Amino acid sequence: MKGELFDVCFVFHVDYNYVDELRKNDISSILGSIFFTLHDLLPNLPITIAPSGSFIEWAKMSDSPFIYWLKDMAMRGQVELLGGAFYEPFFSIIPFNDLLGQLELLTEVFRDEFGKKPHGCFLPVSAWVEGVIEPLKKAGMSYCLLDSRLFHQASLRIYEPASIEHNGKTIFAIPLESSLSAINEISPEDFYKNLLNLSQFNNSCLNIPVTKEVLNACLIERNGTSWFKQFLALIKDSPINITHVGKTIKTKRTYQQGIISSNAILSGKVINTSIKKSIFIEPSLANLYSKIFYVHSICNQVRGDKARKKAALQDLWKAESSIFFNLERKNSDIEPMLFQSAYRHLLLAEKQARTQGIFSTSLLSYDFNMDGIKEFLFQTENMNMYIHNVGGKVFELDIFSVYKNYTYIGEEHSIFLDHLVGKDDIQNILSGNDESITTRSVFANNFYQDVSQDKINMCVKFESAGIIENSGTVVSLKKIYNMTNDGMQLQYFLKNDSKNNLLSNFMMEISLAFDIAGKKRSKLTIYSEEIIKEIPAESFCKNLTFLSVPWVQLQGIDNKIRFMIELNEEGSVILIPIYKKYAETKVENIVGIRLLFYWSVMLQPGRDTEKTVFFKIFDSKKKRKGKKICV
Repeated sequence: MKGELFDVCFVFHVDYNYVDELRKNDISSILGSIFFTLHDLLPNLPITIAPSGSFIEWAKMSDSPFIYWLKDMAMRGQVELLGGAFYEPFFSIIPFNDLLGQLELLTEVFRDEFGKKPHGCFLPVSAWVEGVIEPLKKAGMSYCLLDSRLFHQASLRIYEPASIEHNGKTIFAIPLESSLSAINEISPEDFYKNLLNLSQFNNSCLNIPVTKEVLNACLIERNGTSWFKQFLALIKDSPINITHVGKTIKTKRTYQQGIISSNAILSGKVINTSIKKSIFIEPSLANLYSKIFYVHSICNQVRGDKARKKAALQDLWKAESSIFFNLERKNSDIEPMLFQSAYRHLLLAEKQARTQGIFSTSLLSYDFNMDGIKEFLFQTENMNMYIHNVGGKVFELDIFSVYKNYTYIGEEHSIFLDHLVGKDDIQNILSGNDESITTRSVFANNFYQDVSQDKINMCVKFESAGIIENSGTVVSLKKIYNMTNDGMQLQYFLKNDSKNNLLSNFMMEISLAFDIAGKKRSKLTIYSEEIIKEIPAESFCKNLTFLSVPWVQLQGIDNKIRFMIELNEEGSVILIPIYKKYAETKVENIVGIRLLFYWSVMLQPGRDTEKTVFFKIFDSKKKRKGKKICV
């Protein structure tokens, strides 16, 4: 009779992540109802539960009985606990030794809190790549759960486990049938009939993932009964057997074999490719991914200090959480906060990996963003400034005292991006159409050749050239970065290399995170036409222009970080608000500011002009010292 049984398993993934924290989601009530009912009222209902590491941390801090209930149900055999990576990253994209570390960390917590070692593994969005089999096996995992649609793509039967292999390592994959997840919308009788039909076709098991809302709806009693009580009564003396996921393997003696290629489920659909490809489609996600690997390399260079390395890895692993990538676009309204939280953990990890007290200012050349081009990193004790040859721009500015990347503002922006534009382009910008400065700009998309670098005086020199589309005028630009103790000095030398006179506008773009929502707001101060002007938040819904500007000051909402931009020659500046992605153009949705500094230039053939910009970063807790400038 045992061989004729049709196993049915209910799988409940429980998590409390940064999104729940940001949105202040109170899950205590619904989880309290679920765990109390399972523990006290339905002790004969087997269920498989996959608690994340973040949930366990939250449950312990909230002083709830959830850990006790889970442990008691696990010890009496009612609940099977599934393991996983502690902070639930996409398994297929993080370094495998990070994955192994997170798997082992959650296993250790399971042993301490529940007295059990997990043998199965839950993968967020079934983000699969064959290479994860090795770290899963090293962590003691015998099986993992994958969406049944991945089985279908691999020509495997979707109602029984499969043995899958990679480089000689094998693991059992168990299919999850998400199409039946909404069991609360099906009567127990109809669901029972569906199961009987499935059991007649030599199928061995059905594993159904359920959300907390669905599970709670099926456990709540109405008129003296509940969905699960009715279902348990129906399956009595039937071939339907409710069990745990792990037991579905033990009931079989032979298994189907196959290969499941890289895949994932996003927004309920099979993406039919590696999740890494979905990440690299969007530059901001690709840069976050690259930053993770760079910080991973730094953390793993720590030698002789296990406590420091462990602390650094802990923050790195937090940054690897899949929730920060927002690939399903469920949290677009809070995406800037998600990214800044990820960068915060990465900067914390990088800071902790540095040897305390002996860090020295440096200039590095390395392919940080994995695009095949070596970028430059100006690095001080309290700042990282990454410079790319394309555009000769700063594409990441990290301030360690607040652990923030000031160039990520809902999407990637830059500092010191150069343009050469006409009067019509400026009028278009003021009227709200700023596309021309990127589509028609002479320098913004150019490759800047690094012609020299001085690692002692912290100086890099770039050169680029271009042609003005309408007139055919050839121009060249020299750009020199000089790191100072409190920021960066930038020199420009714009030259007319043609036989025609040059009449245009040289423009430099700076984009910075700028919070104006809420009671506390960032402050923007401009010295224009010999008058100091503070720009109110209400004025940011339209593009503004100011003339005869020698300096601009931007102060953060915490009054800790202050940016001062000083010009050696007065220029004009246009302010453009940066809004949250996919959000309405309202003041409360502004997350950054674009500062377009520009000067009118008139150059005869062979002549050049020089502009110098002093970009200073002041930290209220740091004392400044002088530093030699490279010339």
